[in-house]
Amino acid sequence: MSLTAVAFLLRSVMDDGSVPPLADNPDWGIPRDSIVFHHLTSKTRRSPDQRHNAYDRCARLYGSLHTWMAMLDADEYLEMTGGGSTIGGRKEKETLSSFLQDFEGSPDVGAVAVNQVIHTSSRLVTRPVSTRRSFTTCIQDQDDDHHGGGHNARTRRIVRTDRYVKAVGPSGTFVQLRNDSVTVGEDWDEVEGTTRSPVTRGRIAVHHYAVGSWQQFQDKVRRGNGLGGRTGQWFWDDVENLPSRRCDEMAKYEP
Repeated sequence: MSLTAVAFLLRSVMDDGSVPPLADNPDWGIPRDSIVFHHLTSKTRRSPDQRHNAYDRCARLYGSLHTWMAMLDADEYLEMTGGGSTIGGRKEKETLSSFLQDFEGSPDVGAVAVNQVIHTSSRLVTRPVSTRRSFTTCIQDQDDDHHGGGHNARTRRIVRTDRYVKAVGPSGTFVQLRNDSVTVGEDWDEVEGTTRSPVTRGRIAVHHYAVGSWQQFQDKVRRGNGLGGRTGQWFWDDVENLPSRRCDEMAKYEP
């Protein structure tokens, strides 16, 4: 199951066969008429590679309506971390809209790569009521010698819809772009692969609740992922044993 946020008004939920369907959930935290649900079943799936299919389908159905498409999963949340400008002597925090408008003037930019921050289990065994208020421990950023910057060096893409061709590569985070467009980071540095290092999140970040509680992780291992594979125990061991830090930036949001 993948959640892809399209621009700012329309959210499209690509439901990969959930039982009961995600559309039955009464509370999504935003107005219900802002969400369009697509429930895929074993009969409507095109291949095991559902994450790529979800992104491509979302771009095909809604890309012409919007300038940007954020390629995010349901356990990932964008945070505007700072930046902005001073207007009338008052510091205005940068919004997602103003952040993306900064790149729209460049004809070469086809996508923006956003570094993630991986949340640990915070030593929880069972699923909590609130994800953002409960998982308040994150792994520290690693240097380039640790698997090319570590887990936090991995990125999520916000793509110009008129440059989007298709999602490719691990986790669907690498995007084929048209017109020789390039992908850049928040500081206009060119990003060629799925990672961006050194890691910076001075303007924007993706909070990724990648493991959840021990119970949630075991459920994830059993059901597999959106790319037709399975998450291994090694991922839990790696995340849980890396140096960590307190990170409660998202805990102010409900739920």
